[in-house]
Amino acid sequence: EKKLMPDRLLYTPIGKYDTFPPSQYIDIGINDGEDFTALESFGTKLLAFKQNTLYIIDVTSSNDLEWFLESTHNGLGVDKPSAVVKTEFGVCWARKTGIYAWSPNQGIVELSAKLDKNLAPMSGLASPVVGYYPPDSQLLIVQNCTTGSDALVYDFTTKSFTELGSYTSAAISNMQNNQDNCIWLEGNDVKKYSSAQGQSAWVLETKDFHFGNPGILKRPLKLIVSYSSTTNATITTTYYKDGDGSADSLDASTWSAAANGGVKSISLRGIGSVSSLKLKFSGASVSGGCKINDITISYRTTRKEPSTGVN
Repeated sequence: EKKLMPDRLLYTPIGKYDTFPPSQYIDIGINDGEDFTALESFGTKLLAFKQNTLYIIDVTSSNDLEWFLESTHNGLGVDKPSAVVKTEFGVCWARKTGIYAWSPNQGIVELSAKLDKNLAPMSGLASPVVGYYPPDSQLLIVQNCTTGSDALVYDFTTKSFTELGSYTSAAISNMQNNQDNCIWLEGNDVKKYSSAQGQSAWVLETKDFHFGNPGILKRPLKLIVSYSSTTNATITTTYYKDGDGSADSLDASTWSAAANGGVKSISLRGIGSVSSLKLKFSGASVSGGCKINDITISYRTTRKEPSTGVN
């Protein structure tokens, strides 16, 4: 006789991995209208996911009677096991509302917190699947596993996202990870993730910088960009002023080859006073790749308050 128990977690006796006695179970969120969808462990914690809720269970004690529910997090569940992956940094998962990580030291962190959920690429998180590539400490998120889809890569070293357009061409399976690879099935083909950089046109758009105080006007003076490029690169720099939706031209020039690192300085004096400033860099494909490592803006504050629509 089969019995559906969507609120129950069963566990085995020590060393008996295929035996699930009916007396050894954990019931959480009984009759809450949700089912358990994924389960992952990290150290002495269990992360138990339902569709909308995440439960973190402490299983430190060797006595299962001393296990306890440590915390409950609404709005952080997943719809399938393939949306969760364990890394050396902690447990990571993706859902329509964002991309998250949990670790014993930091707790829950939203990796995608600086990305606008209403705009691409975040708006494309329809049915995400996640994988992990240990050689480069990168989290791979395919945005929709049910059809051809874009993907995102989160780099734990640089704490940055890269968008990969049209990364898959068909529905995919869950991802399998080991110390060397991240693979999945796409149609009838086995695919493998590679972090090798390709050659294509690129765009880098920063966040809206308000320099710690949006209520005070600033006068930008100079933009200093630390970069590396194996060949000369023609790069166009534009800017958005005070949340404006359209970009204004700033600079279009050739950045000299600097395989071991170079610095590009661009005057910002013509911009005038701003409350906030966002930058956009774009360029054609570069053999060997072009990498922006750091952005510095020098500015002065002014005493005049920014204008508003209120008289």
